[in-house]
Amino acid sequence: MKVKLFTHIDLDGIGCYILAIYAFGISNVDVVYCKNPQETSDKVKEFILNGYYSEYDCVFITDISINEEVAILINSMDIKNIIKLLDHHKTAEFLNVYSWATVEEYISNDKHNCGTFALYHYLQIYEHSIGVVDRFVETVRQYDTWEFKTKYFTEIPKQYNDLLSIMGREDFINMILQKLTNNSLEFTEVEKKLLMYEQKKIDGYIKMRKQRVIKKQVCGYSAGIVFAERNSSELGSDLCETMPELDFVMIINPSYNISYRTNKDIDVSKIAQQIGGKGAGGHPKAAGSTIDKKVTEGIVDWLLSEMYYEN
Repeated sequence: MKVKLFTHIDLDGIGCYILAIYAFGISNVDVVYCKNPQETSDKVKEFILNGYYSEYDCVFITDISINEEVAILINSMDIKNIIKLLDHHKTAEFLNVYSWATVEEYISNDKHNCGTFALYHYLQIYEHSIGVVDRFVETVRQYDTWEFKTKYFTEIPKQYNDLLSIMGREDFINMILQKLTNNSLEFTEVEKKLLMYEQKKIDGYIKMRKQRVIKKQVCGYSAGIVFAERNSSELGSDLCETMPELDFVMIINPSYNISYRTNKDIDVSKIAQQIGGKGAGGHPKAAGSTIDKKVTEGIVDWLLSEMYYEN
């Protein structure tokens, strides 16, 4: 079976690719990584209009959504039987009106869903007892939903995400596939040492960024705004915990996106949509919006106009 996979760039999206390889074989899966729903929409639209879908038996869109325009395009063509969208973001629930889309924020009343679990469930990759694949899926789910910190109190899911950051996508995927083959998710001594050094680096980075937090009123709430190009989840969690006077935090990566985090009864996905438009969204406690290239260029122009420099 030849499979096309459009998936997100984070651990959860990569987890979907690993499961697809596990189910269909690496030579049978072509993957396209997408940063946000707009990029996914553009790439899926091009894929369909160029007729590339005819080369595949199945097309998955996982851990990320598409816009209404592309959804209507899919529904108007005779390709609904080979396309399956599996997502868990609340802001994508409008796609549930289509038979080929399943968007579920929760697995059960007290258990959040994620893209990797959604694909795992759809493909029915169930083992007779709790095995290594089950543990990998749950590890990804706990990290993506942040339940490793709020419910299970284990650092292992975060450490897997740290290894992704250290190793890069390709080497990380090969490492996980090797662990699945060996039927063990235990860290090697080398991996443990890498994780120790990485955590020291993260701790130092968070300490430095905390000194640069700017407090502003945003959408009627008290927001902490900070510029950071990495570790947005860890930074956001730390700021929410150590600065309780803030309702939510905005972590701005000027060349890419804005991450929104809160530990209060506030839906930051709605704030993300107010600031970032229809392409923004996520979950009530964690969301994101992209930054247009023109905005980045405008920031650069403004900085240069305010600075004194000699030609």
